[in-house]
Parts: sequence; structure tokens; C-alpha cells
Amino acid sequence: MLDAVNEQISPPQEAGLLHSHYQTLVEISEAIAVHRDLNELFHDLAQRLPRIVPFDFINLVLHDPTREVMRVHFLVAPETSTIRPGLELPVDQSPAGLVWKTQQSLMIEVEDGRWKPAFPN
Repeated sequence: MLDAVNEQISPPQEAGLLHSHYQTLVEISEAIAVHRDLNELFHDLAQRLPRIVPFDFINLVLHDPTREVMRVHFLVAPETSTIRPGLELPVDQSPAGLVWKTQQSLMIEVEDGRWKPAFPN
């Protein structure tokens, strides 16, 4: 059974939750297919994705091979965020750089102190 915030849920509730998640994933795939503007797409995804997975912000970070940095191109975040489009970090000092180098997903816990330089206060 799914573990919803460490509480057991009944099979009918689990089925309803799974159906809701699948429906949201269909909506997300449709949004990706129809949006031609990345900024609009990211705002749309920021509205839909929290139904499936919690997150603090959504962004697009690309590697700049000439400067060997990771650059934030698009960002949807709360107004209080210190991360801005155009932010550049050395590959080895960026969570996105680790993902780019290893080709592995990365989930950062709030307590993880490795990325303090990447996320200044």
C-alpha cells in the first residue's frame, strides 16, 4: 500500500489516489505537448506537479561548455527566492552540475548542507 505521510490508506483510497496521479500525469504530458513557450510551460507545470510531488521551485539549468558553468535559464519560484534566471555556478558547485555529470536524478533534503554556495540566503 502507498505510504501517505506515514499513514495507512485503504485500498479504495489508494485506487483513487493512483487515478488522480495518473490523471495529473496525462495533463502534464498534454501541457508539454501544447506549450510552445518554455516560460508558460514552466508556470503550467508549477501548478500541476504539486499534486504529485512537492517542490520548492522548478527551473531549467543548462551546461555552458565554453565557460564550464551551469546557467539557470527559466525559473518558477516564490518571490522570496534568491535564485534568479541567469545565475551561473561552476559545474562542481551546482546540484544541476552533479546531475549533468552523473546522469542520475537528485533529490535534495532541506538539511543537506552540500549546496549552501549554490543556494545563498
